[in-house]
Amino acid sequence: MHWKLNATPVFAAGRIILYGKTSYVITPGTERRRIASFIEECDQGLSAARLHSHASVSVLGALIGKLIRTGLLVRYRTRYQDSPLEKSYDFFCHYLADARHCPDFDPDTHLTILGLGGVGANVALNLLLSGFTRFTLVDFDRVGASNLNRQYGYLPADIGQPKTRCLAERMRQLNPRSHIRCIEHRVRSAAALHAILPRSDMVISGIDTPPARAACIVATYALESGTPVLFGSTAHDSIKAGPLLVGRDAACRYLVRFAPLRGVRSKPLSGSLPSTNSLLCAIMSNEVINYFYHLRRNLCLNRELTLDPFNLSTLGEYCYENGTDQRLDF
Repeated sequence: MHWKLNATPVFAAGRIILYGKTSYVITPGTERRRIASFIEECDQGLSAARLHSHASVSVLGALIGKLIRTGLLVRYRTRYQDSPLEKSYDFFCHYLADARHCPDFDPDTHLTILGLGGVGANVALNLLLSGFTRFTLVDFDRVGASNLNRQYGYLPADIGQPKTRCLAERMRQLNPRSHIRCIEHRVRSAAALHAILPRSDMVISGIDTPPARAACIVATYALESGTPVLFGSTAHDSIKAGPLLVGRDAACRYLVRFAPLRGVRSKPLSGSLPSTNSLLCAIMSNEVINYFYHLRRNLCLNRELTLDPFNLSTLGEYCYENGTDQRLDF
């Protein structure tokens, strides 16, 4: 277990400014060299024994106490250093670490990704590199050349191969400790999902064929299993982020809204930009992270937001909360 500075140090003329959850200004005076060296060491991380040794020096002992009390010096795990997860762990430490609590990634949360296209594949990679390790990947499709402009889990060598297998291989390369189950299956009914899916903590739906019917199937499964489910989709001039349906009432309201459309025949849009897909996937990934780590209130909790992907203006909002059943257009 190590200690690390939970701030960005700026060495200005006669001062050391620490920018973190709180900011702190050090005026070292005649001890500038000693204090600056200590801050630089804290920025790299130091052992508990080394910190204790520094604390025996009076000027540093008082500073250490102040940094710990203000949350600018925190406990830190070293196992993720020099790995693809190092920066993600640093990010979580900024929000969650203090002198008593040394955070770690949750090894038990199990996520199911339905559809491994421009939404599902990218969200899976985002979440893997944010520390989640248990996944069930569901898709029937194979990698096509046209997928490569926006589906970052696949390479030209993967063309013609099952998406589940290719994405799982990429994810295991990035994190060999990940536990990934692949299911090659075309989603046709909620009953089939009950039959093939293990119990998970959240379902993320990236299915877009057929759009309304697939949404109803997944929402029915979520309602019957009590599993939270997150939706998202893109269009030429908009993205739909959410809803993250949590609770029976919200799922019921969602089904009431979409049930009349489940028989409508349609297919996904043929055009798609990597930047538009990436924007939606970032929002969806952060919704999952917020739900399990409570960094912020979920933006899409029982709410669907329609956004302009080019200026981020809100085009519409639909709420599925108790006591609300309304569309808000802007």
